[in-house]
Amino acid sequence: MEFKTTLAVGMIAVASLAQAQNITSRKGEMSYTYVYGAGGDSHSDSYSNVKTAILGSDFDDAFFTGSTSGVLPGGTPYAAGVGTNQHYEYAVTGPTSSFSSISASGSTTVTTTTSGAGTAQMLSSNPGNEQVIEFTLDSSVDYTLSGMIETSLTNAGTANYVDLRRFDGITWQIVYTSIFLPNQQGTIASAGTLTAGQYRLGSGIALNAFGNQNESGSYNYQFDVVPEPATCLLAIPALALLRKKRK
Repeated sequence: MEFKTTLAVGMIAVASLAQAQNITSRKGEMSYTYVYGAGGDSHSDSYSNVKTAILGSDFDDAFFTGSTSGVLPGGTPYAAGVGTNQHYEYAVTGPTSSFSSISASGSTTVTTTTSGAGTAQMLSSNPGNEQVIEFTLDSSVDYTLSGMIETSLTNAGTANYVDLRRFDGITWQIVYTSIFLPNQQGTIASAGTLTAGQYRLGSGIALNAFGNQNESGSYNYQFDVVPEPATCLLAIPALALLRKKRK
């Protein structure tokens, strides 16, 4: 009696649910106010634009210039003018429901000019030129946040920032913020591990100009996430004994 044995190897694929980084909300806001002129020839107004659509990329711009001049009763000459130029943009790598990176940038200038009895103020105060992107993590990921923030910082009314925060159920706790950099400017650099939860990437430029001033600020950042391996393939041998009996 003779037996023949054959060995068969089976491959079993084991996959866990994919880890996800899901953008849940986004707000891009631009605003400014101004006052310029003298006496009855004063001019003032404000502007605000908010965008909330969750898109793979977006940008916005705001421009304004205005000036006036004349002679007040009594023969006193005056001249005054203001101006602002604002821009922001962002882009997501991958779908917003499972992105791998978010990049963003923004810049603002505000200027004022006066002579004689003229007065002028140009404000891009908070929220000013601001972007806020909120997202959730299904599980722990490694991350890096890099970039640069710059500002003229001529006056104390300036506030520029890039930060990463985690919601603890009550408040947004700081993971990283650029406001502690010397003069609120310099290299943005943060890395580590983020646990599952709700997070917020915020960035903004807020400038005030009074009299004859020229203020400017800008930032850029790149936020990358690297999920831990979520799938594996196991090769599991299965021994099949096929017996064929020969007489």
